[in-house]
Amino acid sequence: MAQLLSRGLITRGRGRGTFVAPQRVDHDLSRAFEDEMRAAQRTVTFEVIERAVLSAPTRVKGALALDDGEQVERIKRIRLLEGDVFGYEERYIPIEFSSKITQQALKSKAIYSLIQEFAGEAPAEFSLTIRSIAANAEYARILKVRRGAPLLSSEHIYRLPSGHAVLYGAVLFHGDKYQLNVSTPILS
Repeated sequence: MAQLLSRGLITRGRGRGTFVAPQRVDHDLSRAFEDEMRAAQRTVTFEVIERAVLSAPTRVKGALALDDGEQVERIKRIRLLEGDVFGYEERYIPIEFSSKITQQALKSKAIYSLIQEFAGEAPAEFSLTIRSIAANAEYARILKVRRGAPLLSSEHIYRLPSGHAVLYGAVLFHGDKYQLNVSTPILS
């Protein structure tokens, strides 16, 4: 039982017992999540929660190399996998680009496809920071987990071939339902 627990195959709860752990969704970071799910014959859709134009917060201004007072559009979406809440997205896009995004595109397209559409070219680079966070009240409500539940945060910046940053944001996932995989050559 200890080996099964250490491999994440079972969970234990004091006073509740031992249960088979839910299967995690694997995501190879070299591919778009939605493309992986489509290949596995699973459906990913999006529910738009908010679109708001605002002055770029400090962290967004730095990530997108914006000047003081420049505006961005904050887009919040829920990511659904087979109709179940699977992730929460909060993205910031400079106004010059966000005005080209339709509501319909936000309901159906992955971020990579959205960038291609609004920028007229595919992103060439992204930087990514992955960390574990505890669900605050807002995230717990949106993701339908208990407050304090472990979430996996994927914070990222997408850049065009010119090096121009066109999107800053984060996606939060259920910590017990999702795992990231990366395979890369070792640089010496």
